[in-house]
Amino acid sequence: MDPTGAVVQQPRYEQMVAYSDADVAVQMPPAVPMGTVVTSQPTTTTTIINIGQSNFLYPRGIPRDWSTPLCGCFEDCVGCLCAFFFFPCYECHVATKMGQNCCTPICVPNGTMVMRAHVRGRHNIQGTLINDCCTVTFCTPCALAQLSREIDNMQSGRAAP
Repeated sequence: MDPTGAVVQQPRYEQMVAYSDADVAVQMPPAVPMGTVVTSQPTTTTTIINIGQSNFLYPRGIPRDWSTPLCGCFEDCVGCLCAFFFFPCYECHVATKMGQNCCTPICVPNGTMVMRAHVRGRHNIQGTLINDCCTVTFCTPCALAQLSREIDNMQSGRAAP
């Protein structure tokens, strides 16, 4: 300790001063090599493969059209007649073909519109909710018959699932 109160350390190799240079070199601990200077941070490379165009409105690609037109009743005459004359029963039948409970159209308000929007969204069919609403409001039996034909076509492989 010096007069100011600071701790003074003695040189570490003071006893080696009396030895020759060869002795000092042999008895000194090996020098610690300087670390490698890092000039850049480690990085990882991520490769993203974009297949097709990505669009916020169409994340699954461009939607397809319905496989049959709205007024395509000649493609399934029995379905159209059932939709016109036995609407509630046929609505329950279509819900069952969709894999839903047969009571879905009865318990859910605007069941046909909900089922149509569900199938359209799930199977990437072109349209909008307002289009579904207007179609079901003004052409309810035709919309239900089209929905039934679409489900049949997807199940038989004539339309993309």
